[in-house]
Amino acid sequence: MNAALVTGASSGIGREFARMLAEKGYDVVLVARRAQRLAELAAELEGRHRVRCLVVPMDLAQADAPDRIHAAVMQAGWELDVLVNNAGVTPDARFLDRPWEWQAGVVSVMATGPLHLVHVFLPGMLARRHGYVINVSSAGAWYPSTPTQTLYGATKAFLLRATQTLADEYPDSGVSFTTVCPGVTRTEILDLPMSAKAVKGLPPMLIDSPRKVADRGWTVATKGGGTVVVGATGRLLFVLMRIFGERLGGRITAKRLLDAAGEA
Repeated sequence: MNAALVTGASSGIGREFARMLAEKGYDVVLVARRAQRLAELAAELEGRHRVRCLVVPMDLAQADAPDRIHAAVMQAGWELDVLVNNAGVTPDARFLDRPWEWQAGVVSVMATGPLHLVHVFLPGMLARRHGYVINVSSAGAWYPSTPTQTLYGATKAFLLRATQTLADEYPDSGVSFTTVCPGVTRTEILDLPMSAKAVKGLPPMLIDSPRKVADRGWTVATKGGGTVVVGATGRLLFVLMRIFGERLGGRITAKRLLDAAGEA
C-alpha cells in the first residue's frame, strides 16, 4: 500500500498536494482543523481516484497533535511513503498584539509540529529505505524581517534549515528531503486584509496556483530532494535578497508589510 499524509489539506497548497498524490494512486491521510472540508475532499478523492482516505481533524497548534496523528495512522494499519508538512498560519498583528499562547501556536504549527511529525514517521521510512519528506516553507524564509507577521519568516527559516540538515544527516537512506519555498500563491491567505494589501498591484500572472507549487515540489522530491523556490515572485525575492543583502532587502519587505498593516 502506498500512503501519504498531508497537513493543511483543507485548502490551498495542501489540498492540491492531496489531489495530486491521489491521482498518482496514493491513499491519503488528510489532516487539518476543518473536519467538514476534509470529509468533502475525502469523498472527492475516493470517488474520482478509487483511493482510500483517512480523515484526521487536528489542530497542530496543540503540542500533542503529532503523536495523536501518528496513533491514528498506526491504528489504521497504514505505513507512510510520503509526508507533506504544509499546514500554516499567517500572523496578522504585531508581536504584543496577540497573547503568548497564540504566538506559541504559530511556532507549533509551522516549526516544531512539522519536525515532530518527521520524528515519528521517519523511522518507518528509514526501515523500509523508501520515502519522501516534503516541508512547505516559503520565500519568506529569506526575509530578515517580517513585521506584523513576526514569527512567519522565523518559522519558515527554521523549517528550511532543519530540512536541509535532515538531508545531510540521512544521505543514501532511500528517503528524500525537500523544502518547497513558494512565492505569492493564490490561497486563502490572500483573502486576509493585510495580505491583500501587501500584494496589491502585483500582476495576476505573478501569482502562482497551488497546483503548480504541489507539482513542482513533487518533481523535486522524486528526483532526490533539495530546496526549490517556486514561482516568479519567489525567485525574484530570493535574487533581490542576494543582490541587496539583508539590510536593504529587509527594509524593503518590512516597509511593505508595515504599510499594508496601516491600510488594512
